[in-house]
Amino acid sequence: MAWLRPLLKVGTNRSVHHVDELLPSGYDSYIRLFHPFVPWTCGIAEPVDQDLRRSWESLASEAGVLFHGELAWKSLASVLPIEPDGGRKYAVHEGQLERSTAHKMMEVLTANMSTQQIHFVFSHSGHLAEPMSFLGESGDFDAVIDASSVPGPTYIWPEDHGWFVSTDYDLTSTYIACDARTSARLLAERELETVEVSLDSRIDNGSDQLNGTGYAEEYRSST
Repeated sequence: MAWLRPLLKVGTNRSVHHVDELLPSGYDSYIRLFHPFVPWTCGIAEPVDQDLRRSWESLASEAGVLFHGELAWKSLASVLPIEPDGGRKYAVHEGQLERSTAHKMMEVLTANMSTQQIHFVFSHSGHLAEPMSFLGESGDFDAVIDASSVPGPTYIWPEDHGWFVSTDYDLTSTYIACDARTSARLLAERELETVEVSLDSRIDNGSDQLNGTGYAEEYRSST
């Protein structure tokens, strides 16, 4: 973690945040991986079949809004009303990727990668007093989750830092820094819903300026 801290920007506005607070600079490409919408009753740690998941793009089309890299879930609220029982038809999980999506992400990231160990770090301030880390292989994702007993991992990277993954505990998307070839593979993988973003892209609840559900960069919460 020592190598990472100086490379991440520290946000000065509690209400406005950007990709550079999650990912280090110096990579060719930055990717937003949307966490899929899954049936409301699905647990956060269970794998969900592809045909039961809903993409953000399909819900955006249904809601009549633009699908883009700063799309916020509140822009989709019109097609995800609260049901009579108090839930919604679909949920999108914060802080942790659905298992099948995570497996595919790791498969793409490690394709053609030299044999090396991978760091899995849990650093959710709301769950842990100190970061917890594991060193393993790409196939250890499930074992690491089960051993940690908290959402995450917050960060994943190989020993050579060839790519970097960040899943903030408060966000419904995972962000990835990588080289151009890895980026192309991620963007082409049909089982992953991805778009390219920049270090300046917004990640907060008010990010969606294009669909009019966001707020300006100058906005500051009074709470």
